Amino acid sequence: MVVLAILAVSLAGGHEPVEYPAEDPVGVVQRYLLAVEEGRFEAARAYLAPELEGEKGPLPAPPLRDVPDRVRRVVLISETIEAESAVVVVEISTSYGVIDSDPARHRVTFELLLTDGAWKIRSPTYFPY
Repeated sequence: MVVLAILAVSLAGGHEPVEYPAEDPVGVVQRYLLAVEEGRFEAARAYLAPELEGEKGPLPAPPLRDVPDRVRRVVLISETIEAESAVVVVEISTSYGVIDSDPARHRVTFELLLTDGAWKIRSPTYFPY
């Protein structure tokens, strides 16, 4: 089972993840992460800033993508918007179905720029998982 949502969602509570508006920085990050998780790399690439589109070649497949019982949770920590730039900080937690094990957690800071009326991810330039 794979769970990918940007929101502090109780995994046991059965809550549906929030879908953020596609035109907001958080919505762009959410859709980018979901596209990468699902292996839709061309769709993911569409969320990158123009200067990153051609530099990196194909996005890598998420590590351990096909591991059964893996649960990935993405929690929004903060969003800051200033004119034509934004910063979105998320915490990504991954657990592998082991009872009573602590999930692996790390924070990722996404920098976005407003480019031709759309928010585009400028960094990180590495795979976020």
